[in-house]
Amino acid sequence: MRGRPWISWPILLGVWGFLAAGIGKRGGYVEWFALAILTGIILLAGLSPWLAVRRLAAERRLSAELLQAGEELRVELQFQSAPIWPIVWIAIQDELSSMTDEQAQTVRYRRIVLPWFRTDFRLHYYISPVRRGEWAFNRLQVEAGDLLGLCSRRLKLRVSCDARVLVLPQPAAAGEKLKLWTGGGRLAGRAGQGLPGAAAAAGWRSHQAGPGEERRPYMPGDAYRYLDWRQAAKGRGLQVRKQGQEGAARCLIALDGSAAAHGQDMERFDACIAKALYAYGEAIRQGMQAQLLCNSAQPLRLRQGGGGGASQAGASAGALLLARVRADGQRSLATVLAADKLRLPQGGVLLCISSEAGGWEELLRLAAARRCRVELWLISRGAAPAHAMREQIRMFEQQGGAVKLWTMERSGLRQTAACGEEERHEDQGSGLVS
Repeated sequence: MRGRPWISWPILLGVWGFLAAGIGKRGGYVEWFALAILTGIILLAGLSPWLAVRRLAAERRLSAELLQAGEELRVELQFQSAPIWPIVWIAIQDELSSMTDEQAQTVRYRRIVLPWFRTDFRLHYYISPVRRGEWAFNRLQVEAGDLLGLCSRRLKLRVSCDARVLVLPQPAAAGEKLKLWTGGGRLAGRAGQGLPGAAAAAGWRSHQAGPGEERRPYMPGDAYRYLDWRQAAKGRGLQVRKQGQEGAARCLIALDGSAAAHGQDMERFDACIAKALYAYGEAIRQGMQAQLLCNSAQPLRLRQGGGGGASQAGASAGALLLARVRADGQRSLATVLAADKLRLPQGGVLLCISSEAGGWEELLRLAAARRCRVELWLISRGAAPAHAMREQIRMFEQQGGAVKLWTMERSGLRQTAACGEEERHEDQGSGLVS
């Protein structure tokens, strides 16, 4: 609706000058009447956009500030102003930007309204599907102009609801939106099982023959309350006592948040987050002492005990933290875990969720020394993994680890977009999803 002032103004001023010259020579009523009408049009067109938005106020209302990934966000914009002249148009633009994904495109909603002789009006639009992360609304941009395209005014309003929306990841169960790759049955053995429980982890521990307590050499990170001081007093060195399955109920779930692992594929990173949230909830439900961490620029650490009603509370806390996670870590997950080997659960389970299958040799060696089972969950693109990834998986299994691999389709999720009520009804009537 914006015209070309550099064309319109010279023409109008030329006509105005011609009429003024005619009045100077003849002074007829026709010239005076035409000059008065033209002067009124110029003044009204030039001043009306400024008068229309001089006291414009806006308010934004959201359907919810906490959503699940894939849901729909409804937004209502309410405007109040002085009466607007009937030759004024108002263009409104609202923006929603992601605070956790720099690659995500800004969602924009644009609308042109003609609220003539009205002091208030409302707009409703929808944003769908909303992806995981933290989203923030920018300032509302409003531009007013006349229908002749002579003048326009642009301003940014500070609305009364500068809110942020937090979109939680969805816990993905096994096979949900992903395809478990079996490789002709080669990975369907150990890797085809569910989340490793306490009993499965105990099978990786070495037991001494005979009844009674298990004793093994002391390793850094073991609790001092389990030291066998009698054996130490006899000169047999420091040994640790363990009862039954104790120690096997510890699970460390590590999410790879390095930039090199995921690159700019945030959809694959979101799939890894969904798997991490699912595994964390399952570990708590099985009564394990679960710990969740991520090696992003702002490290994420969450510890939760199992049993009772801790499963729901732990999953909710994990979802709130994982919603803000970014794939901006400088070091790989294997390097971070190997540098802090005392964090590996002694006799427990280490579950790594990543998109890289190589570089885990040192971590596997340290985990074997601490009698820790290592399982790697991989998310890959395409119908089948590349030959290099298959070789890395084979080497990982030969070194004592277990692997699960899910593949994603090439076509990604629908682009997040904003649409108004009219566009929504048209798309639904035509069988399309807006």
